[in-house]
Amino acid sequence: MLDAVDHGRVRLTTSGTRTTPALWVLTRALVLVVLFGPESRVVGDVVYFTHSLRDLSSVGPVDTMPEYPLAALGVVMVPWLAAGALGAVAGYGFVFVACALLGDAGFTVLLSRAAGGDRRVAVVAWLVSVPAMGGLAFVRFDIVPGVLVGVVLLLSATRPRTAALCLALATSVKLWPALLLPPVLARTRHRRSAVAVVAGVGAVAVLGTLALGGWARVLSPLRYQGERGLQVESLAATPLMVLRAVDPASYQVVYAHKAYEVLGPDVPALLVATTVLTVTAVLGLTVVWWRLLRGGRYVDGDAVVWVSLAAVLALVCTSRVLSPQYLMWVLPAAAAGLVVVSTAGAPRLLRWTCGLVVATALSHAVYPWLYPALAGEEGTTGLAVSVLAVRNLLLLALLVVAGREAWCAAGRRTAPPAARPVTEPGGIRSGDGEAPHHRSGAGLRRD
Repeated sequence: MLDAVDHGRVRLTTSGTRTTPALWVLTRALVLVVLFGPESRVVGDVVYFTHSLRDLSSVGPVDTMPEYPLAALGVVMVPWLAAGALGAVAGYGFVFVACALLGDAGFTVLLSRAAGGDRRVAVVAWLVSVPAMGGLAFVRFDIVPGVLVGVVLLLSATRPRTAALCLALATSVKLWPALLLPPVLARTRHRRSAVAVVAGVGAVAVLGTLALGGWARVLSPLRYQGERGLQVESLAATPLMVLRAVDPASYQVVYAHKAYEVLGPDVPALLVATTVLTVTAVLGLTVVWWRLLRGGRYVDGDAVVWVSLAAVLALVCTSRVLSPQYLMWVLPAAAAGLVVVSTAGAPRLLRWTCGLVVATALSHAVYPWLYPALAGEEGTTGLAVSVLAVRNLLLLALLVVAGREAWCAAGRRTAPPAARPVTEPGGIRSGDGEAPHHRSGAGLRRD
């Protein structure tokens, strides 16, 4: 494993690495046993992907998975092509899970290399995060943009162009990673080249979508999200679900837009409220981004991590939809952040990450275990809605903490460390003119 030592040098060490592969195998085996056993009902999206890909030639790209950007179709097609090459299209679901495992393993390796011996807690946090989510982590493709965002944070200081490429790819699959562009740009002195990379990939994605499906397909993800109702797990729906637990006839739960939504007299007002809250959150983030980017000053890892976490969690908490896999948008970033933040800031982020893992475990309890009691036609039970309410209150508390930390860190003026050449294993020196920003990407090559 690569570890950082004095004077910005990097050396090869094996401290703390022997147990990581064994723990990864053990935790992932546990997840797979549960996935293909009592939690097999969560594979619905994989079945949906199978049908969508099978009908692609007759339906066309415009009407195939219109709720996602067209690039997402390419993500779910990779295991489809791999299964076809193996002559086992019927086993698409198993190949899909295998591809998700490969992405998880790759991120674990990169995280281990970056963490070194003194930030092993980052690896532990990630090893625990996936079991906390359960088998759902491997049957939704949210792990792809989530892991890419984690890689972005690890590489933002040492390899800004590679980080920009990962961010652009993640955004082309799911639009939310675009929220990380301001903090990533603030982290590097090579802003023009990073913007050029993002713009180039974005242009390819948009032009490719236009060529295959026209403007209707470019805008379909936004249109689809705008048509969705109030999902039962969202923060805004929590008061209504509590009332439904008291009086089952007060609100109705229906299946629509591939999710369970709550219907009732107060829902239209709450839908408007979620839109207002989302716009307000974006305006607030704009102010934070301005504080981060103003004056061309040095931005440390703490600011980049907290602003990124606050931005993503703000979107999750204010949205009318909150599927359990959305926490995979935040978990890899939190684990990577434990490598990137300063020594002084690490304990605060560790406590925050522990809270996030607890929220993920509560989400796991809600779906799939308590979901029939939450969204069933017979009504909502007290236990199911209590667990959901605690989860949502915890997410709200995490957002408040992340927002406060992001505001303070974005306005903090930190003296940049002196730029020093980095010694790669074997004595090769490299550098792109970036100062070694605290711990970020320790042991990783530079662009």
